[in-house]
Amino acid sequence: VKNEIEEIIEYLTNPSLLRQRGVEHIGGVLLAGSPGTGKTLLAKSIAAESGVRMFTCSGTDFFDIYNGVGPRRIRETFEKMRNNAPAILFIDEFDALGAARSGSGQGDESAAIINEML
Repeated sequence: VKNEIEEIIEYLTNPSLLRQRGVEHIGGVLLAGSPGTGKTLLAKSIAAESGVRMFTCSGTDFFDIYNGVGPRRIRETFEKMRNNAPAILFIDEFDALGAARSGSGQGDESAAIINEML
């Protein structure tokens, strides 16, 4: 794990070095695990070590009572990330998107949000 973290920091601080090695683009890193295992701390540490900005939001931030608002918020968030690149986007409670898909009545909106992310 330590080597992977060092590679992420290296990419954030010196992307041209990785391009020389044939790595064109890291689309993202997904940190998964039980609550309290240090995912947030790890993301903050990577941001601090690499000197890049970190933006934090919650999976529930993308839901609204009006259809179409969630995908628009995703587009706006990703545009903000592009404008501040390199940067880290940490989506806490990401699993809320999947939970909404299965039974909360927000399945269509959740699917649209996930599709927009992809």
